[in-house]
Amino acid sequence: MFEKFIKPILVIIAVSMFAWILFWSRINISKKKYGKKLTYRAELILFVFYIYVISVMALTIIPLPFTRFQLSTGDVNLIPVLNTVRDLRVTLAHHREISEHTWQNLIGNIIMFIPLGIFLPILSYRYRTLINVIIIAFICSASIETIQFIERVFDVYRYVDIDDVILNTTGAILGFVIIHSLLLKKDKMQWRGLNDW
Repeated sequence: MFEKFIKPILVIIAVSMFAWILFWSRINISKKKYGKKLTYRAELILFVFYIYVISVMALTIIPLPFTRFQLSTGDVNLIPVLNTVRDLRVTLAHHREISEHTWQNLIGNIIMFIPLGIFLPILSYRYRTLINVIIIAFICSASIETIQFIERVFDVYRYVDIDDVILNTTGAILGFVIIHSLLLKKDKMQWRGLNDW
């Protein structure tokens, strides 16, 4: 079973390293045009952000061995909030503990996008307003769900749920609130973003 994970993990590492080299080269070339150079702080932040993006892709898009199951039409939910509220109501009505799946769905989807809400204002001043962070988070999450829906055509099991988009966006909002209260509100983030590094 362990051997089945080696190939996908090696593919993720190979693709991500190649993409990182291209990404890093592109940024450095654009900086050199203006006679600037990336600082070590900027490179560190970009690399951590890159690792975050690759991790999210690995969790949500790249098929692993355990994601191939029998598909069913009930695994696509396009009605917002209803299923999540119903699951919680049934759990509370029967005095049962919230299932691991429900916790993973609720908490996991929120936590997964908190870093996005933190990174965006750091990377660019354009994302230092809540509405811009919400728009980017929504687009990213909706793109993930769309790719997961397409993957189902290739017999890769993915549960497609509009609530994931709502929860992901909520996570990005929390991330923005965190960075705003720590740095933006106190005027500790004077740089405009990547171009100032």
